[in-house]
Amino acid sequence: MNDPTEFFLLFTCGYALYEYGVRRYFGMAERKLWVQGAVLFVIEFVITIKYTGLGALGVQAGFVAAYLLISLMIPNGESKERNLLEKFILKNGVLALLLVIVYRTGSGIAPNGIFDSVWNVVTGGGTESGRTFLKYGIGYLFVLDGGTTMVRGLLNKIPIITRKALASHEENVEQSEETEESTELKNAGELIGIIERLLIVTFVIAGSFNAVAFTFAAKSIARYKELDNKDFAEYYLLGTTASVIVAVAAGILLRLQAG
Repeated sequence: MNDPTEFFLLFTCGYALYEYGVRRYFGMAERKLWVQGAVLFVIEFVITIKYTGLGALGVQAGFVAAYLLISLMIPNGESKERNLLEKFILKNGVLALLLVIVYRTGSGIAPNGIFDSVWNVVTGGGTESGRTFLKYGIGYLFVLDGGTTMVRGLLNKIPIITRKALASHEENVEQSEETEESTELKNAGELIGIIERLLIVTFVIAGSFNAVAFTFAAKSIARYKELDNKDFAEYYLLGTTASVIVAVAAGILLRLQAG
């Protein structure tokens, strides 16, 4: 019987690439569900192409159908929703169970001879280093957007903190410019958070926990003057702490899996 591990990792990497990359940063979240499903199917097909066959196609089609049904029932929603965090956890929890089913059913899926030989030469597939690379890819993709959604969802639980923090930056801004100012502040904070999480995950994998503390301290120094404002300080500390926890947890899991 075939070892389903590589097929499972490839399949999960394809899902992570779509859900935490393409869907968010290529505007797929605003497209119709059938378009999202088609793009997910194509990504899964390409990522798992070395397993091209009726069995793999059946698994891909079944997963995409389930994904669309779950997305219809548990949409991530808009960033302003206070239950964004719960929806994210529930949706990804159900999809994680589906991925476990993919792992269970993948044992009967054999690599295609032609694609298998080409894939192994190009990527080192089938080796432990190739599998480790896939695990890292899944982890980094998660913290790219999954971490952003979790942090935003937590901040949405306490909207008054966000409103006060943004208001403190708009005291001298005309009313007509407030929306643009708020958007720029949020976007900048989101980008900084993404870079922060990517760095922290890398440091944790490398075992450099002192560098994690340095990253947090450096970011705080950059915001030193703004932290005099109590409202912004609460917003900053809540968001940054949540971001660091997500990144450290992801890094530890990757470190354990790689080990």
